[in-house]
Amino acid sequence: MISLFFGRWKIVGRHADALQFIPLDLKTPDPPPLLFDISFDEFTVDPEQGLIAIVSKNLGLLVLFDSVRPRNCLLGGFDRFTTIHVDLYSITTGLAHLHAQYPRLTVEFAFERPFFSPELDIEIMGNVLLIKASRSRFHAYELLIWDWRSGIFLNRITTRQGICDFTFLDKQHLVVLSGTRSDPDSEALGTLELLVYTISDGISTCSNLLHGQLRVADLVVSQPTLRLAFPQIQESCTISDTEFYLRSDPTPGRILYTHSAAYACSYTTTLSINFYVRNVNTGWEGPDYYRVFLDGRFLMDQLRTYNSNETVHVPWSSWGVCATRWFITTERPNHWICRMSSSRFISQLSDQPYYCILDFSSANVGRSRGCALQSNPPGLDGLDVTKDSGLGVEFEGLRRLEQDLRHFPADSPAGHELLVATVGADNPGTISGIGFEEPITSRLPYRIVCRMNNQSDHEGWQINGDCIVGVATRGIASESLTIYKLKKQPASSSNF
Repeated sequence: MISLFFGRWKIVGRHADALQFIPLDLKTPDPPPLLFDISFDEFTVDPEQGLIAIVSKNLGLLVLFDSVRPRNCLLGGFDRFTTIHVDLYSITTGLAHLHAQYPRLTVEFAFERPFFSPELDIEIMGNVLLIKASRSRFHAYELLIWDWRSGIFLNRITTRQGICDFTFLDKQHLVVLSGTRSDPDSEALGTLELLVYTISDGISTCSNLLHGQLRVADLVVSQPTLRLAFPQIQESCTISDTEFYLRSDPTPGRILYTHSAAYACSYTTTLSINFYVRNVNTGWEGPDYYRVFLDGRFLMDQLRTYNSNETVHVPWSSWGVCATRWFITTERPNHWICRMSSSRFISQLSDQPYYCILDFSSANVGRSRGCALQSNPPGLDGLDVTKDSGLGVEFEGLRRLEQDLRHFPADSPAGHELLVATVGADNPGTISGIGFEEPITSRLPYRIVCRMNNQSDHEGWQINGDCIVGVATRGIASESLTIYKLKKQPASSSNF
């Protein structure tokens, strides 16, 4: 597994027992690997706090279908088949973190723990640590939040009727993408929502962990502050329980480095949503994925508007059109790689060697208005979005863009490598995709930059601040990284 953390790569295999951090700055020598006395599948890092949190399971024979447990299945009074551990280590020494009240947290779930790491997830934001455990096939999940420094439990979010993914909105709120059953008696996931939860301050919950041990069944379930509805899904279709992702980066409050400057975002700028649907009866799955981008500032405004102790329900018609931009794409999302960094998303076109960066920053989009399209070579000027609605209609727009790029050689001369276009709120996109009752219109403005002369054959791309990293895991360049820097252009140019 390879992923990017604030200027450093982390590389780990399944059931790994070591971590290697590789600085993207070539002037900084690689630190030695960190070795642990346990194996694990999932982890997260907060470099500013010098913290590594890893998730491990009690190894041994797993009984999948027999309800009878072996005699030695209990460990410290907990059922090892439903238990996971979270260990908190120092990024410097590899030993227990000195500021953790409980260096090991043990959690017993009400269902058998996930057997595969994509069903486990963990994240840190300041003093807050969140762990997700899900059984997607059975439509069950648990999100647990606690203060890792004080050892106080904060929130439990759960259901036995759906699937979810999560990201932090700011230091006080968590966003959950939820796919649930419209009918409790049906297996179809027919309701898509965005739920916003207020993270407890610890005073109202006041749940201290006993020696770092936690039984989920003993905890009170938190209720959302906001429920934002999505368009109605057809009764004959269901949301797939795979490739269901909500992504954003960096975590609120963490430092992001760009153009030799460092800054911290107090809230998530842009959220990226990925999912797809299939027919309930035939099991047929469409070849295309939905990719939705959502304005984080809009969610912050909604929290200020609906400042209530009760859950507020917001229909799609009241929020979705202006706060989102929808795409249909054949590009399969990846659990391990986050392609979102602040307001920017990197996307690989279907034909190598092109890739694109989409920027949803209102400031960047505003600066480039009046210069709707810049392209090199000039022959692409016919794609002016002020005259051609192709880029507004998302799926057709990206398909049209790929077709036009094929007419030009990939080895364009220096200074003639980029196509830059701006799509404003006055140029809405309307798509009629599989699974929804009505066409979906969206207006969130964005800017797109396509690089046309990249010769490197990478299977995946990741963006972090002003670094673009290409990942190769097969062939001669196996497990190699190629690092590019985004160049800061003069204010008169719309390139970035």
